[in-house]
Amino acid sequence: MNGENHLYNGLDKARDSVVYENTAQTIFKHLKDLESRRDSVMSRWIWELLQNARDTAPQNHELRVSLAVEPGSLVFRHNGKPFTDKEIAHLIYHGSTKLMSTGHLGQFGTGFLSTHLISKKIDIRGQLESGHQFNFVLVVCNE
Repeated sequence: MNGENHLYNGLDKARDSVVYENTAQTIFKHLKDLESRRDSVMSRWIWELLQNARDTAPQNHELRVSLAVEPGSLVFRHNGKPFTDKEIAHLIYHGSTKLMSTGHLGQFGTGFLSTHLISKKIDIRGQLESGHQFNFVLVVCNE
C-alpha cells in the first residue's frame, strides 16, 4: 500500500506541475497578444476593472468605485461583494467564473490581464466571503 501512495503522490505532483506550467504558458500567450495590440487596447484596463466591479455589485446596492493616483501607483477600489475562494483561484490562474453565470458583462476572463499593460506588478487586496482579508501580488516576468 505504501508503494501505491508514493505513486499517487508522484502523479499528483506531476499533474500539479503540468497544470501550473500550462496555465503560465496560456497567460504568457494572452499577455503577448495584448502587448502586440497595446495601442488599441491600452485603455481597456479601466473598462475591465469597472466591468468586474459592476459584476460583483450586490443587487439593490449602489456600486461605488474610486480611482486614485498615488506616488508610484494607481489604486482602484470598489464596494462589491466579497470574493469566493473560486473567484480568487480564477483570478490567479487566469480564468473566469463569468462563463458559468448569467448577467455578467465579461465573456472570456481575459480582461483583467489588460491591467498588466500599465503595470507588470499588481497588488490585489480584498475580502473573502468568510470575512478573512487577503493581499497578494501578481507579477509578470519577462520569461
